[in-house]
Amino acid sequence: MSLSAASVPQKQDDVLSRRIVDEIVIVPVVASVGALDAFFSLNETGASVWEKIDGRSTVAEIVAAMEDEYEGEPGEISLRVTAFINELAAAGLVRT
Repeated sequence: MSLSAASVPQKQDDVLSRRIVDEIVIVPVVASVGALDAFFSLNETGASVWEKIDGRSTVAEIVAAMEDEYEGEPGEISLRVTAFINELAAAGLVRT
């Protein structure tokens, strides 16, 4: 997937997520319980990105929100957020 600042990531319809304290657990919904072999746990920072993926916000808007929320070099935050969204897409959890 080619992700740009104008891309609008969306969570896949077939995933469930739940916040547990400072983390988010994501479970893909599958046809049978026996196929349930993967779940994802996001730390506080990953959870913050996940919550900003709403199907309306662009990558640039998500990056800007993360820059407001966390300290760091803006370029580095942009690279990390973009890379993380790409990882979520590679895992089949989001689409653009």
